[in-house]
Amino acid sequence: MPKILLTIALIFGINSVLFSQSGWIWQNPLPQGNYMSNLQFVNSTTAYAMCYNSVMKTTNSGSNWSIYYTMYEQNNASMHFVNINTGFIVCDTGIVIKTTNGGFNWNVIYDFEQKRFHKIYFVDINTGYVLRYNKLYNYEGTSLSRTTNGGSQWNQILSDSTYTIEGLSFPGDQNGYLAGYGSTPHPNTFYAKFLRSTDNGLYWDSISNPLYSRFYGCKFINANTGIAYGDRVFSSNKSAYTTTNGGVNWIPSDLSMRVYYVEQISNNTFLASADFPALYKSTNNGLNWYLFNSSFPNLSFDFINESYGLAVGGTGDIRITTNSGLNWNSQIINNNSYWLWGVDFVNENTGYAVDDNHLLKTTNGGNNWNVVFTHSLYHLDFVDANTGYCGGTDSLFKTTNGGLTFSQVQYTNTPRVLNEIQFLNANTGFIMGKYEETWKTINGGENWITISSYGSGYHECLFFYNEFLGFIGRDDNNLGVGVSRTTNGGLNWDFHEIPSLYNIILDIYFIDDHTGFFSTTNQIYKTTNSGINWQSVYDYNNNYYSIEIYAIQFINNNVGYAAITNGKILKSTDSGNTWKMHNTITNSGFYDLYFTDVNTGYIVGSGGKIIKTTNGGGSPIGIEPISSIIPNNFMLYQNYPNPFNPVTAIRFSIPPGANGRNEITTLKIYDILGKEISVPVNELLAPGEYEITWNAGDFPSGVYFCRLSSGNLNITRKLIFLK
Repeated sequence: MPKILLTIALIFGINSVLFSQSGWIWQNPLPQGNYMSNLQFVNSTTAYAMCYNSVMKTTNSGSNWSIYYTMYEQNNASMHFVNINTGFIVCDTGIVIKTTNGGFNWNVIYDFEQKRFHKIYFVDINTGYVLRYNKLYNYEGTSLSRTTNGGSQWNQILSDSTYTIEGLSFPGDQNGYLAGYGSTPHPNTFYAKFLRSTDNGLYWDSISNPLYSRFYGCKFINANTGIAYGDRVFSSNKSAYTTTNGGVNWIPSDLSMRVYYVEQISNNTFLASADFPALYKSTNNGLNWYLFNSSFPNLSFDFINESYGLAVGGTGDIRITTNSGLNWNSQIINNNSYWLWGVDFVNENTGYAVDDNHLLKTTNGGNNWNVVFTHSLYHLDFVDANTGYCGGTDSLFKTTNGGLTFSQVQYTNTPRVLNEIQFLNANTGFIMGKYEETWKTINGGENWITISSYGSGYHECLFFYNEFLGFIGRDDNNLGVGVSRTTNGGLNWDFHEIPSLYNIILDIYFIDDHTGFFSTTNQIYKTTNSGINWQSVYDYNNNYYSIEIYAIQFINNNVGYAAITNGKILKSTDSGNTWKMHNTITNSGFYDLYFTDVNTGYIVGSGGKIIKTTNGGGSPIGIEPISSIIPNNFMLYQNYPNPFNPVTAIRFSIPPGANGRNEITTLKIYDILGKEISVPVNELLAPGEYEITWNAGDFPSGVYFCRLSSGNLNITRKLIFLK
């Protein structure tokens, strides 16, 4: 199914963030919180690092960074730049994308139509290689392809299922090396695998060796001298070996723990990132190593000279060293480094978020977050700008002055971990413990009444629509999974089992006293009769992995959102009857969300991530052809209605490509001055007729232009937006 793709150029200085075109903005950590790898200096000041759908770039040796989104939501697997302007990325889905202007724009140049690609490397601007695992269900086997025309065509030159190649190195003079491993009949026993080419990678010869190791990479400094590194198999083995005769013989080093990454920083000096975590140093080309830094995690690093280097890694980690790696200074702004579990806003500017150890507060729409309280916290609920509650393990706290001070709220039968906090107003509220424990207060937490008549078993969530009508999602020890309902404030409950449901209910939300929803693994259910009957309205239905839908919220009777664990969100615009998945700017797990209106929302999750949308989550991932007829002509139809306010439909037709391959199709919106303001479509589309909707609610009334492009074909239409 084709995907709608987003493009963002977010320029980051330590003290400034510019808004992204797609409407998704990083708020914590800064400049961004995705995993970074493939760090590469292309000159003394310019370096690139790869994220899952974007590229980070610095032009001042790491002091400031720009984020360039590639516009393709496939997961970036590997990146390599051949000079300051030209770079290549292979995605794990098999598409190869290229930039010729320093990462600002990326275009698909080839699609292998296969998965599990994990490495790309270019010897020069024309000659390059991609590696792929050729076993479908695990990361084993090897397929190596080569291009000699800058990635436009590729030829497979190696394919083998008996060994796996992880790393490659081209030291020059037509020489190339591949390093990996093969498996033996004995469980968890591997032998090292090396191949060598002397004709710039056209043909490869296997080099015999007696090593029992599992190598992740190799680094050659010339045709003869190199290091291979990875993980040892037996305690008598080493994890790094050196050669001085082009791999014919290998000498074990004195390094024994697993090695993730090796980089040369001067003529004979190498650094190795290893387990525990640690950074090791060698001054004799990798033969002997000593512990150099005992607190260096598994990061990708590169040096511009023996002293100055950068390192990047998990949750957007960026570090600089000026003393050869002995000390590293963080370059990220991160208000917390923990997992954020909850977020709540009381107005468009003031909001709160909780993690394992803090309560964070913003008063400017999330541009800045400050720690206002320190404690282990999992849930929160603020009634207004002054009064709010937060809690975690064995505790509940209250503030009446917007977080300046907190007092601990006392209640009986401490519930260990709180699973839910909900206050209807300053006086009436509910808290839920993890196992068979729920309390109610009607005087702002001064006194608490135990609610226990809803049954036994595990429960994760509750929702009270008013002080009388409430719901609890439960896995009852005797009755199964379902929803308990009260119509008298918790005095009495009736239980409604959902026979088709086998997973814990994660969140509940009601938009009126009859219509409500709950989320669970892979699914969203809806009721229209106050929880008596429930019907599935969304099913992820993926055979390979499942998603947890942790939070759900409706902004009005029609528009609702749900946060899921794969870094995406679900959105409904028809009262929850149908849901569409939307991309965000991260692939990490989300645990809570809060929308202040239909356009502006916040999502929090793992690694302290906070991201914000200003256009309702952007365009949905998938657009489907609206007709089974393959069109003969390239066509952009007039939008309808026109004039419109604020939503209009745009229909277009894509005929088969002249060369038999699908072309990149873009649909861009420009204002009257010719400034590009939106890119609803940017991807490879199969021939067909399509229709998308564009919401101009964030823009002023006026004349706009819609431009459809595919290959050498372009059509433009005028749109009139009248509020």
